[in-house]
Amino acid sequence: MGGDGGGAAADSNNIAELIAVKEALLYAVVNKYRRVELRTDSRNNLAWVFGTKVRKQINDRNAVLVLKTEIEAARSMLDDFKMFWVPRGENVAGHYIEDKYGL
Repeated sequence: MGGDGGGAAADSNNIAELIAVKEALLYAVVNKYRRVELRTDSRNNLAWVFGTKVRKQINDRNAVLVLKTEIEAARSMLDDFKMFWVPRGENVAGHYIEDKYGL
């Protein structure tokens, strides 16, 4: 999970992970959290959330651009937002989900 793109399946997975970032931020806003720290094992998530450019060759570029806009809107309602990359081998939550759902 959380690859570097390159094909419909990888890009779809990365888009799902980007949706998770948006949903986490919306949850924080609705529940009045002002400081948020997220961790991801997706380098694409980091690039898409904090970067200014989105490659033209990705599977669903428009979805990414819409999500970036929604994420930026949610981020603007927070006092502090940090997101860190965690190596796949250290992603305890990811291992739990894979084990639970047989991924």
